[in-house]
Amino acid sequence: MKFLKISFYTLFFAAMLLLFLPKENLYYYAKERLVERYGLFLDEKQVDEKLYTLSLKQGRVSYEGIEIATYAEAKAALYLFTNTIRVEDIVLSSLVKNYLPLHIEYIVCSYTLLEPLHISLDAKGGFGSAKGSFSLEERKLSVEIEASKELIQKYKRVLRYLKKTGKGVYRYEKTL
Repeated sequence: MKFLKISFYTLFFAAMLLLFLPKENLYYYAKERLVERYGLFLDEKQVDEKLYTLSLKQGRVSYEGIEIATYAEAKAALYLFTNTIRVEDIVLSSLVKNYLPLHIEYIVCSYTLLEPLHISLDAKGGFGSAKGSFSLEERKLSVEIEASKELIQKYKRVLRYLKKTGKGVYRYEKTL
């Protein structure tokens, strides 16, 4: 009984901590650090903070003054055991139109306490669909892409950097 009581209080404390966490302030701190450390600038028209989520609407991403992408909405959901970031309706800069399709429907990054050293990735767009993971321990990115016809026909340069594993399926791995 004592174990259940301690477990309940621990879970309750963690849930309240997430509930009252100043998500908007943490976002502005992270935004500042991205500029300082990587030269990456985030700009959004609206920031909405709710109980367990933070939503950014109509944003732009720039690197050293050059706009690289825009997005309709980015939403971070912070729960007790699972955290996700979902970015929707992404349009890449026309600078990469010769290398990649410009529209991405969504990108989802998720982290769970059950696998604390891995971040899962899921994306869909003009390139097809992609699933992958990033290992925090090994600093290794691994992505499997089910290529769209558009990617296979128009963007053969990109396919040279991917390893073909099946019909229309490619793999990308990189250690950072």
